[in-house]
Amino acid sequence: MLFLCISFTMTFYGQKADANLCNITDLPSVQFRSNSSKLLPSAQGILTSVGNQLKNNPTCKAKVTGYGDASKRGQQLSWDRVNAVIKYLVEEMGISEDRCLFLYGQSGNPNTVDLMPTTEDGPHSVPAPVSQYRNN
Repeated sequence: MLFLCISFTMTFYGQKADANLCNITDLPSVQFRSNSSKLLPSAQGILTSVGNQLKNNPTCKAKVTGYGDASKRGQQLSWDRVNAVIKYLVEEMGISEDRCLFLYGQSGNPNTVDLMPTTEDGPHSVPAPVSQYRNN
């Protein structure tokens, strides 16, 4: 028996297209006011830029990481902030929710949500940890 394996790579403008390649090297962080999950106008501007970068790089995803203390209120506020960022990217910028990885309650500055470019898979939504503390 003879097996023939054919492999090919698509090339665009002299560069190879790779489904696991993300050409975005860095994404900014978003700042929130203390005890608030409302996006500030400056945060909306940052997220508009992030959305445009993601639109121009369809193989890239954004890992959205929120921080908070171990208290129930701190975990919920972290979740609310990550949710606000992803909601903006999805509803205002038209980015598919499955391109956003949802991480909250990490150790770090609780008034910051970090965005990192990635090609990895992960949860794009998670249930609210303590719904009685939700900031709507």
